[in-house]
Amino acid sequence: MLNNIKISRYVKKNSIVDKMNTTSKLISLLLFLTISSISYNIYIHTLLLFIIVILILLSKISIIEYLKSIRYIVYLIIGIFVINVILKEEIIFIFLNIIKIIELVLYTSLITLTTSESELVYGLNNILKPLNIFKIRTNKIAFILSLSIRFIPLVIDQLNRIIKSLSSKGIEFKKTKLRNKILILKSIIIPIINLSLKKADELAESMEIRLYDVNKERTNYKYNKWTFLDSIIQILFIFILLIEVII
Repeated sequence: MLNNIKISRYVKKNSIVDKMNTTSKLISLLLFLTISSISYNIYIHTLLLFIIVILILLSKISIIEYLKSIRYIVYLIIGIFVINVILKEEIIFIFLNIIKIIELVLYTSLITLTTSESELVYGLNNILKPLNIFKIRTNKIAFILSLSIRFIPLVIDQLNRIIKSLSSKGIEFKKTKLRNKILILKSIIIPIINLSLKKADELAESMEIRLYDVNKERTNYKYNKWTFLDSIIQILFIFILLIEVII
């Protein structure tokens, strides 16, 4: 049921996108989100989609993987469409809102599928470093994010096991009534919480044995240098943002 969820599922393809600088990827994501949120120009969004398609092709990852991420938001897209129709919004406005969601999902999937968890945390730490001026320990924030990201696959795997166990007992979640679904969810959530607490205790004991100090700066064994593609993407997004501001 949850095997196709691609949160924190890095696919190593050794592509040109995979070799991009992690900090650059996250900065470009912020620029992309800014442009997408403020723009209602069809030409701007056409250009953004074109850039996304090019990057997807360069990533060497199957297009089906990206289409799977869109599949999970089909009901959201339908809901937005229905609500906007009820509110009697213009068709172009509805179309652009749907395009924005698809763009966001595709670009976020591109980042997560081409960047490992450790690299994401390393990039976030670099972006948050200016906060050190205000005496905010960004390495602690990065450490918490790192643990959170690493716990996601664990929780998903455990959910799959519990659901398979319930299915083997003849309990079908999709076919049960709403009241029974609530009871089933209760039987799923409690073991998940217990497992997470147990794993957290084991991790804390392991770190204590290894004399891990969260206050010290951490290094990254893998560092992707700033590439030509990084410069191109940054320049493109800044240029598009300037055009949108001028318009």
